[in-house]
Amino acid sequence: MPLQQDTEGFTALAMGDPAQQQGHGLYAEFYMHPVQNQAASEEEGRPIYEEQEYIRIMVPGDKSTVIERPVRMGSTPVHDNHKFAREYAAFTQNGTQGLTGTPLKEWPQMSRSQVKELEFFNVHTVEQLAEMADSNIQNFRGMAEKKQAAINYLEAAHDGAPMVKLESELKKRDNEIDALKGQVEELIKELGESKGRKKRPLAD
Repeated sequence: MPLQQDTEGFTALAMGDPAQQQGHGLYAEFYMHPVQNQAASEEEGRPIYEEQEYIRIMVPGDKSTVIERPVRMGSTPVHDNHKFAREYAAFTQNGTQGLTGTPLKEWPQMSRSQVKELEFFNVHTVEQLAEMADSNIQNFRGMAEKKQAAINYLEAAHDGAPMVKLESELKKRDNEIDALKGQVEELIKELGESKGRKKRPLAD
């Protein structure tokens, strides 16, 4: 299920009244969610993800009011780390550590079973697979070839990064030009309609 973006009405519900902070009446769950770093991805020429702290907020008994968004940190009672202090403390005590890199599950060369197998041994990214010791890689059937493929992928992505970045910049420029063209055409249309109204003869 795709993550729902915050809505103004539910924000008010989720943030609640600071005076009632201890009894918010909501179910809150903190977790790590991979978010693509666009700048780093363009720089490296491959998808780079960074795990960020997210929160899932639900109204017990109401499946229609579920929201998932980045954690809002702060020093006031309305911020998530204060509003849901007990839940956040339990989350941080688990020692969850975010990962940076290209997730194996986002790499087409890995099957789902291979991804799950490596995750069990705390190998989550293409970078980690490429850096695995040969003595460890031998414990996985067919994984030596995957390791070499990961090395080749990272090298090729790094070499092609300048071109990927250039293509991204050109696409951004083209989008900006198209937007400006649309604004100019809309302005010309409005000016034409305005002139037409001025030339229209007055009724007797």
